[in-house]
Amino acid sequence: RMIGHRILITKKGDELYGLEAVITKSHNKSKKPMYWWFRTTTGIEAYKAKTSLKLLPNDEEEEE
Repeated sequence: RMIGHRILITKKGDELYGLEAVITKSHNKSKKPMYWWFRTTTGIEAYKAKTSLKLLPNDEEEEE
């Protein structure tokens, strides 16, 4: 459900702070992963804890 969601990186002091990104996969095989891989709009791939991210509304959700 999280894969493909747009996010905003909210961890202050992080070099990626304020960038928008899209979740690409979970970092591990857990049923409730704490860490997610994402790709920023500038092409940077990284992973962070879900507490460092804020979910943005998907385009499909805005249309309904």
